[in-house]
Amino acid sequence: MTIISPVGNQFINRNLLFSDIKQDKEAHNFTDNLRQALGRVNMLQVEASEATTQLVEGDLQNLHQVMIKMEEAQLALQLTVQTVNKVIHAYQEIARMQI
Repeated sequence: MTIISPVGNQFINRNLLFSDIKQDKEAHNFTDNLRQALGRVNMLQVEASEATTQLVEGDLQNLHQVMIKMEEAQLALQLTVQTVNKVIHAYQEIARMQI
């Protein structure tokens, strides 16, 4: 039988935990990343809508590509909604904590 030894502090990279990055820069990067992610979701929604319009007008003949675009947009939106729900749930859990 193999005995599992406890994980020690030697495996923690202290540079990652205590970096010298300013809080403002981190917040700015988070904001930019969030804005880009939401922009990508919006772009997928717009592309799916345009592809559907082109298909209805007869400008596009490939139904398969339209369905793929629609599914991509739907999945991206569902992921965004679930992420927002998880963030709200985490915030509510933190708000309920006793100090």
